[in-house]
Amino acid sequence: MTIRSGPPRAGRLRPAGRPDLRARRAADAPRSPRPRSAAVVVVLAACSLLDLACAPTDPARSGPTVLEDSAPCPSADGRGIAGVPDVSLPCLTGTGSVTVSHLHGRPEIINIWASWCAPCRDELPMLEREHDELGDRVLFLGVDVRDSREHALAFLAAAGVSFPQVFDTAGLLPLRLGLRGVPNTLFVDGSGAVVARVIGRLDEKALANAVGDLGVDRSSS
Repeated sequence: MTIRSGPPRAGRLRPAGRPDLRARRAADAPRSPRPRSAAVVVVLAACSLLDLACAPTDPARSGPTVLEDSAPCPSADGRGIAGVPDVSLPCLTGTGSVTVSHLHGRPEIINIWASWCAPCRDELPMLEREHDELGDRVLFLGVDVRDSREHALAFLAAAGVSFPQVFDTAGLLPLRLGLRGVPNTLFVDGSGAVVARVIGRLDEKALANAVGDLGVDRSSS
């Protein structure tokens, strides 16, 4: 048996001057170039679109259902938003439909939500306040997904949300955007570029930063 004297070794030491081949291989490995115009992506708390189990809504506790057209759908101008699929969705209230990718011409905030999603229910009143503050300078559009129309209308009425809404019962828009949960919010500037994307529940700071990326002047609020 061999007995070693001195303090125990903390780990294997590399002799001085010997190159670290693993570090060299990692440094020499090709790196994918970062897109110059990539949108800012913020990931926060979200609900899964797979189980719909975040917070089922009881319409009896959500206030009266409003069937009238309280917020008419915006009209499309025929120009496309880069990175947003051509999905045509019916208006949640009233009649008609909207192709979500053909709405731009002014900055937009597109919020994808559902009445059964607790983070969605938390953030929609905040978006309504922002809608009131920014007025016609920014187009707000809600996209209600995988939901009951009755439950969605009941929640919007109870929460006092007035900006336009479309209904995506099959969840086509998030599916084609590669999203697996709600809420999700896209921020589109006046040129039609998605400049920010928040995955999960918005908070005041994330919303303020993303609106800042739109280049909207708040001085006239």
